[in-house]
Amino acid sequence: MQMGKCSIETISKIILITINVIFIAIGFVIAAFGIVVASGSNIFGGYIEPLFRDAGGSESVGSFFLYVAISAAVLGSLILVIASVGACGACCNKKCLLYSYVAAMVVILVIEIASVVVCVLKWDWVESQLKSALQISINDQYAGSSATDPISVAWNYAFVTFHCCGVYNSTDLSSAKKWNSTNKIPDTCCIVTGNFPDQSGPTDPSCPNKPTTGNSHAHKGCYESILDLILQYNDYIIGISAAIAALQIFTLVAAIVIARTRNKIRPT
Repeated sequence: MQMGKCSIETISKIILITINVIFIAIGFVIAAFGIVVASGSNIFGGYIEPLFRDAGGSESVGSFFLYVAISAAVLGSLILVIASVGACGACCNKKCLLYSYVAAMVVILVIEIASVVVCVLKWDWVESQLKSALQISINDQYAGSSATDPISVAWNYAFVTFHCCGVYNSTDLSSAKKWNSTNKIPDTCCIVTGNFPDQSGPTDPSCPNKPTTGNSHAHKGCYESILDLILQYNDYIIGISAAIAALQIFTLVAAIVIARTRNKIRPT
């Protein structure tokens, strides 16, 4: 019976150490992502950041994205530290570390569940605020496909890269105050070849004045295009999240088994 208990402890220890090494890496990645987003470092070649910063001109939207970035940095750091405590507790056979790890993992699981619930409940509000802020950005600052200001460049990058036009569709551009053109859509909303900023002109020269579904992206908004791109990976995101939750539960059980088994084998 004693041998059985020792073997269970050994297996649990291997599981706990192995999974926590994985979590140390995951925590580092999440923390790094949060820090990069919060610091505004260049993503998408540096073109798209001004657009998101401008959309954050609404205090509530800007605060939301900043809170998400900071939360990711804090959560990643916590995971890294807690995973290190769990691995050290298993390696060094320290019951105080193991029980501290169990308590911390329970708190992390509760926070994760609460975060998912809050995101689901607040999603409609976030979506409406973001669309409104992006539309204001076009209305007040978009100046056309040849403009060099950061906001116009960001929008043109989005039009070319994500094959879209406007927030909802090309009609959003009709209210752009700084776009002084007789064309119905900018060149970047037309079908072009190449990548921004070295793309060609419209493949159909008549596109800017006579946009159709065959020669332009006038019918599709950038918000939906980007959302569709993200949703393509929805199954992977759900699968990875479920796998991480399962690993957390495994480590929680393994830590409890090690601590309780050691109490029975070597009570102190």
